[in-house]
Amino acid sequence: MSKKIRPLTADEVSYFCYQAAVILDSGVPIYDGLTVITSEMKDSSPEAIELLKAVTNSLSMERPFYAALEETGAFPRYCIKAVMAGEMSGKLDEALKELSEYYEREAQLGEKMRSAVVSPLIMLAVTAVVIAVLTLKVLPMFAQIFSDFDPEIYRVIGRSVRISSAAGTVMLIICAVLLLAAGVMFIIWKAKKESFSSGFISMMPFTKTASRTIASAQFANAISMMINSGIAPAEALCSVKGISSDKWVNEQIEKCAELLMNDVPFSDALEQTELLPVFYSRTLRISYGSGSFDSAWQKISARLTEEADARINRIINSAEPILTVILTAAAGIMMLTVLIPMMNIMSNI
Repeated sequence: MSKKIRPLTADEVSYFCYQAAVILDSGVPIYDGLTVITSEMKDSSPEAIELLKAVTNSLSMERPFYAALEETGAFPRYCIKAVMAGEMSGKLDEALKELSEYYEREAQLGEKMRSAVVSPLIMLAVTAVVIAVLTLKVLPMFAQIFSDFDPEIYRVIGRSVRISSAAGTVMLIICAVLLLAAGVMFIIWKAKKESFSSGFISMMPFTKTASRTIASAQFANAISMMINSGIAPAEALCSVKGISSDKWVNEQIEKCAELLMNDVPFSDALEQTELLPVFYSRTLRISYGSGSFDSAWQKISARLTEEADARINRIINSAEPILTVILTAAAGIMMLTVLIPMMNIMSNI
């Protein structure tokens, strides 16, 4: 492609998948449907037209739909892998509907997460500006005035001035480090092409359990579509390699595929690699013996998706008040650290 297309937001991915699902539901081939939409988008944004042209150009060369999406560089990894699973299983329309709903939820959660994270960071930045003004402008001005006015007074308050300046400098460094860390996390998230909520959760050490649950739900959803369409477990596992942004999950998928190649039963391989919680792995083992393996995968996929959504909501609902309390307390301590020595200065005049 001559022009690089920016990564789509969760809202945009949701809308694209919805449109593609509507095309398939109407019985029109995906290439024909997208071609018609592209021709009718004369007044739309150039980026949207460029994206659709890139997809239709790839489809015109008889590439699979998932490959056409991947070549644009605009779609998230999970979206591409789920579309691949849908194409391989013959359930592309179902996969696109589920992806539309999934990324709609991601967009809503992302808005809540942005509110929870951005507001405290703005407060921290404002605090840093106030401390910078006090430390770099007000204190030196006070010191100069007292030094010119009465050297004796300056000798009395000199120690307080130095303490206040040092405290302000330390607090400015702390603010800068925190804001820099937030900036680095933002850059990493953008590079991963993830939604805001997923990116935040995957990068936070205290949200590892939630991140793993999300990854397990993504894995189970893709595998469920394939297993229910009669695709062999080994082939299904090979197809979903790299589906998650969680490195550990991707490594376990590789190990699980190797175990299957060594004739280890699928349910045992899942339990050994811990790709699914033990309860679900054992449920699969029982269902395999009873002939209800396909339906068990559907229920497990739905259950893990519910658990992942619940965990994300709990994290987001608790993140804002916790961050607000911590950063408000930090801002207050920073201000007091600078202002108390200044009060001592005034009392010694």
